[in-house]
Amino acid sequence: MSYFYMYVGCTRPWGKEYLTGFANIDEIMGDVGPHYLQRTSAVGIYPQGNSRQGISDLSGNVWEWCLNSYQDPGNTALSGTFSRVLRGGSWYRFQGHARASYRLSRGPGLRYGPVGFRVCCASPI
Repeated sequence: MSYFYMYVGCTRPWGKEYLTGFANIDEIMGDVGPHYLQRTSAVGIYPQGNSRQGISDLSGNVWEWCLNSYQDPGNTALSGTFSRVLRGGSWYRFQGHARASYRLSRGPGLRYGPVGFRVCCASPI
C-alpha cells in the first residue's frame, strides 16, 4: 500500500515547495542545494522532511514500486508484464521528481539501485 495518500493536497510530505535538506535527492542537479549523497540513506536522517503524520522518507531515497499499471492506473492486477508506476523520486534524481504526482514507468523486471520499496511500520521499533 502506498502512503502517498497521507499528503493529499500537497506536492511533498511537508508542503508544496521543495526545501533543501528535506529529502535524499540530487540537489546539485536541480540547483536547489548543496546535498547529494549519491546512494540510499538510512530511514529517518531527514526528519525535517517528515509528513504531518510523522511518516519519514516519502520523497527521495528510492523510487517506490506501485501496483498500478502506468498505461491504465486503475489496473492493479498482480499478473502481467505491463509497465508499473514508480513514484516519489530517488537519490539519483532532482527535486522535480521527488513528489507523489510524478509518475515514472518501468517494467516489473527492473533491478536498479535507485528503485525499491518504502517499507512502513505501524509503531517505532
